[in-house]
Amino acid sequence: MAADKLKIETLIPSLPLTFKKLFCTFACYFDGELKRFSLNAQNELELTQVEYNKSFKLPIMIVNRGYYTEWAKEYPIDNKKELKKLLALESSNSQNNHHYIWGYENAQSQVNSWHFNNAVPETFIRFPITLLFALTATNNQIVNVQANNPFYVARSNKLIHSLLHNSVINSSKRFAVSVGVAQAELDKIVNKQSFASELAFGLKQAIPLISSFVTMPKVENRLQLLKNISVPFSLIFTTYLALSSGYLVYKQHHLEKNLANQSNDVSIALEQQVIFDTELKQYTALKSFLNTQKNTSEIWLVMAELFPTATFSNVRLAGKRMVLRGKTLQATGLLEIISNNVLVTDAKFDFPTRKYRGKEEFVISFRLNTNIIQSVKVQEER
Repeated sequence: MAADKLKIETLIPSLPLTFKKLFCTFACYFDGELKRFSLNAQNELELTQVEYNKSFKLPIMIVNRGYYTEWAKEYPIDNKKELKKLLALESSNSQNNHHYIWGYENAQSQVNSWHFNNAVPETFIRFPITLLFALTATNNQIVNVQANNPFYVARSNKLIHSLLHNSVINSSKRFAVSVGVAQAELDKIVNKQSFASELAFGLKQAIPLISSFVTMPKVENRLQLLKNISVPFSLIFTTYLALSSGYLVYKQHHLEKNLANQSNDVSIALEQQVIFDTELKQYTALKSFLNTQKNTSEIWLVMAELFPTATFSNVRLAGKRMVLRGKTLQATGLLEIISNNVLVTDAKFDFPTRKYRGKEEFVISFRLNTNIIQSVKVQEER
């Protein structure tokens, strides 16, 4: 056991030299100070501190555990579109918030969320360091990072859990108990010598996840970008308009000449107009029909208030009533919260509550207050 652990502790991942050079070119590290990666005489990766200024920007930044908050949650939602709406609602669409949905199982969604500190410099892609180290280990294996603000991290049931070293969490066993991870037989140790190489290896594993960690530019940056491209774009657009206008003038003259001799073209044009009018009527009728269909997306505005106090096993629409099934400490208190929501009307228990393992199982149904919802939509349209 000791020999195996020592082997894991001193093991440095083997990476192609080309990938190491690309990693040094495009990636940097932030732990309160900006650092970049370089290769030593043995072609091993190491960290080098650099002076930060706005002109120094690499596209990929790895952020130290002390500069973000991390959550691991399960949601009783198996619809990806609705789950993304809920996550956007919880995070208020902040650019410092990133989420990754690991998958869906038994009507549950596993989600990790990260909120970066405002002290973290802006860059195109920001990765939390715990994500990268978790991807280098096997399921339930605890990674003990002993360099650069030490912490523990593990991945269990798809979700990533991590905690900084402190006086209480001072061993992998205590960490496993505190986050509820079934500890694997061997820990993985990352020391100062293997730190940079492990990060590069983790980034290689995280490439398929990269789209979830892209940071969109702020408004002022987008305006500057617009200014930079407006002049060449205007020139191209003006040239295009001039050429298009010349072509249209020629085409008009050509059509007018043919129209005088071929009345058949007029008949074809009229037939096309009739077809267009018919399709326009069909489109209008379809649009009117869709406007009459019931939209249940407002249910998540109600559910967002309930998640802290209850867990749900089923959410469904039965006729015109939303039916919630789940567990809570006090079902009557939950019913009161639902009843007090302005978006809800006629909330009630469909079946008597039942106590099970210290919690009350409930089935509550209600109607969405369409009048309130409609008035909100009208105000938003104005």
